[in-house]
Amino acid sequence: MTKESKKTPTPRKKVGDTFEKLASDLAVNEKDIQRLLDGTWPAWATGSVVADLIMGIGGFPQGRIVECYGKPSSGKSALFMACAGNVQRAGKKVVMLDFERTFDPAWAKVLGMDPYDKTTFAWIKSENIKTMEQGFNILYKILDSPDAKDIGLIIWDSLAGASPQAIADKEDVGKASRVASRASVLSEELPKLAEKLESGGHTTTVGFVNQMRKNLDMTGYGPKDTTPGGFAFEHAASLRLSIKHKGFETKTTIDEFTLEKRIEKIGQRVIFTVEKTKHGQRGRTAEAIFMFQNGFDNVRTLVELAGKRGDFEKVTAQKFKVPAKFTSEGKEIEGTEETLRKYFYTNKESYNLLETYIKMDVERVYQDKVASFSFTDTDGFVPADDQPDNTVPNTSVIDLKNLEN
Repeated sequence: MTKESKKTPTPRKKVGDTFEKLASDLAVNEKDIQRLLDGTWPAWATGSVVADLIMGIGGFPQGRIVECYGKPSSGKSALFMACAGNVQRAGKKVVMLDFERTFDPAWAKVLGMDPYDKTTFAWIKSENIKTMEQGFNILYKILDSPDAKDIGLIIWDSLAGASPQAIADKEDVGKASRVASRASVLSEELPKLAEKLESGGHTTTVGFVNQMRKNLDMTGYGPKDTTPGGFAFEHAASLRLSIKHKGFETKTTIDEFTLEKRIEKIGQRVIFTVEKTKHGQRGRTAEAIFMFQNGFDNVRTLVELAGKRGDFEKVTAQKFKVPAKFTSEGKEIEGTEETLRKYFYTNKESYNLLETYIKMDVERVYQDKVASFSFTDTDGFVPADDQPDNTVPNTSVIDLKNLEN
């Protein structure tokens, strides 16, 4: 009898070799290969710590399309301007397409960016961009220019403020084509923009500010509010972030006219919600505090968050004890929430300790939650946002055992 010869097993290829072959065969961009190997997509910090946390990668993804939408004065433009400051400090340039004609350099300076530095900021005013088509043509010229590698962020403010050529010419006012003209332009141009960002290996983030409109659908189906431009952004954007106004931060002050005491609104609370993302989990939310004098207040937000999470020990109803690990002096401190805010405002090193700890612990809890998640461990069924409650039966959790019968 002849013994069958044993086949020698083929050595398993290394992951790095496989990616190198892909890169050579398909001409894949080397930066994209490295991103896959690293496991983290690069991002620009937005200026709000809690917003960065729920995005999963630490901010707005580089080289991608981002949409931020919400109702008036919810902080949409402010978030992009705060992000622009971080981009400038990283040595990159920022471009602003001001369709709304509302950009104020003085207010942008308060929010953290430097609009007066012409080497890192370009303000394209409304007289140079009167239509959506002109805006997209400018985007393509910027991305095709030799200086494109130095541009970190392009802000389009706002989508609703930009009129398509058909509306700007006022030739078809009242005709049916006017209804879908904005959506038509976006459906054509956004895929082109996404392809140009991807094929060029750009690190430029193109951020669109969008508004909210009442849904005029009279049938009773769908959400009450919607965004202009149809559904193009829901497909083209890598990240869609909604900002909702929750309430105001108030303080008792003296009226400068009547010299009487009154309640003054000094800030507002906003809710960030990740409506779509290619870099994390959809549906994550976070609450931030936006002060009318200095923008997103990370100190106030994190000090309040630390008290709610139990990171600060509650001594009395109004008093907290801060552990030594959060202080640069290595000593415990006590005080009210207002006193602790003043301490972290003036002590940058202690604030960095607090921010780093909360970031790491929030991510740890989130990862533990993801690891322990089970599809059989649910609380019930919730209708989608675009489905009215009366069209979907209120079903209970499906028993998997019944499916086997």
